[in-house]
Amino acid sequence: AYYDRAIVINLSKIEPMIALPFHPSNAYTIKEFLSRPYELLKECEEAGNKLLPAGKGEFKLTDKIRDGKVYVEQGVIAGCAGGMYENIAAASEILGDTAINNNDFTLDVYPSSQPVYKGLVEGGYISRLMENGAIIKTAFCGPCFGAGDVPANNGLSLRHTTRNFPNREGSKPGEGQLAGVALMDARSIAATARNGGVITAATDIDYD
Repeated sequence: AYYDRAIVINLSKIEPMIALPFHPSNAYTIKEFLSRPYELLKECEEAGNKLLPAGKGEFKLTDKIRDGKVYVEQGVIAGCAGGMYENIAAASEILGDTAINNNDFTLDVYPSSQPVYKGLVEGGYISRLMENGAIIKTAFCGPCFGAGDVPANNGLSLRHTTRNFPNREGSKPGEGQLAGVALMDARSIAATARNGGVITAATDIDYD
């Protein structure tokens, strides 16, 4: 094979990122987002409220900030992007023995295919995630287009999927219902689960 050019990326210098509602391009490093969460979530609120009919509901995200930390209700590792073997195995290692508090935060995991699912079962990762309190689903692309794991109204969901457009994830703006979905890498979602639903970059914790 012959190529016109090569793009070389030093992965050791790449920082985990978050794409805020309502588009994958609305992206910041997690470090930058956590340095000014109110400002950035307020912008998302304003964009969300423009989607709602006048007098029907209110989209709120700034209330996720408590004591300087940003809390989310849901994490989803799924699909052809997030549900790969390496991602889910790493998520299991990051969680370790940490139990997930399903009253405040839920973690749903969808392997990307049946062979990947089988490999994760054989490797013991699925059993370990279930013991942590994660909910394991079948290989399915639903979380990308909103066919599963519908967040609560005004909920904030972290997903390693490929899109977070408006009118997805069960949102029905015409009926006054809207949820926010942010995109993050599977490892940082696992770090967030380990930290009780507080948004956390995987690079900020130690794990094997």
